[in-house]
Amino acid sequence: ILRGERFVWATAGNSVSAGHGNMYAESFTVVLQQALQHVFSAVGLELVARNYGMSAMGSTPESAFCLQEIYGNDVDVLAWEFQLTDGRANLFRMMYWLERAGRLPSSPVIMALTDTKEWVLGVLPQAEERGLGILYEKGLKAALDAVPDTFGKTAAEIEDMPSHLRYFRCDRRIEKGDPGCDTNKFNRTICSDRLYQVGWHPGWKWNALRSNLMAVSIEKLLLEAVEEIANKSLLLDRKAMLQQLKEEEEKDLQNFRDTPYPDDVRKIIATDDRNILDTLVKEPSICHTTLLPAEIRNL
Repeated sequence: ILRGERFVWATAGNSVSAGHGNMYAESFTVVLQQALQHVFSAVGLELVARNYGMSAMGSTPESAFCLQEIYGNDVDVLAWEFQLTDGRANLFRMMYWLERAGRLPSSPVIMALTDTKEWVLGVLPQAEERGLGILYEKGLKAALDAVPDTFGKTAAEIEDMPSHLRYFRCDRRIEKGDPGCDTNKFNRTICSDRLYQVGWHPGWKWNALRSNLMAVSIEKLLLEAVEEIANKSLLLDRKAMLQQLKEEEEKDLQNFRDTPYPDDVRKIIATDDRNILDTLVKEPSICHTTLLPAEIRNL
């Protein structure tokens, strides 16, 4: 805000994040940008949101080792959503990904897109206590529970429901069941036979609910930031304020980088040589990835 630059969000994840089965414009990241771009513009920021989810992608190895090349060196918020592909038994993958993300040049805040997978949350507090900036997805479960049930309603009552809620919950199940939640899960008005319309991919209503819920939280954080800047501007000029904020951020990040990483990170490679492991965790990588999408492919 103080520099009047663009603000970059990047979503790292698998096919769920990519929005497979839906139109690209219905993916979580795109809807989030649409919901927030005017809010950011009001405070002088250009919001750039990168949907870099990839089919079957996990936290490691390539995603973690090539973070800068894939997601960019200018990311302000880097969202993690690999729970479907990492699995409960492989939390060390997320641990390694966080260690690499905490060493990106832009020092991004990590957005953990994990509200419906509580077992993932056990990894995050330790990294946060060490100084890594982490935001948590909250409220999705409660919002889903509040979705009205289409089951038992008359045709006229169903027609009167808002389009984003109609056929979203059927007989207490989300995007499943009668009378029509299965068949109305994906938007079939265009390219109705497109690929990847499968059970484990959320439909457009899920993405819309999630992204708009996230947008409300981000709006509140943005307002808090504006208020904090306004209050500090009474005591400091812009240059001094920016320097103070940068010093506070760097202190936290340096603590994260200097404190020992979790022992489970050792599972990333079969070696007893701590120097090799430290290099893989802490040192810059030289990565020439062929993955798409990736920022390095745009250079």
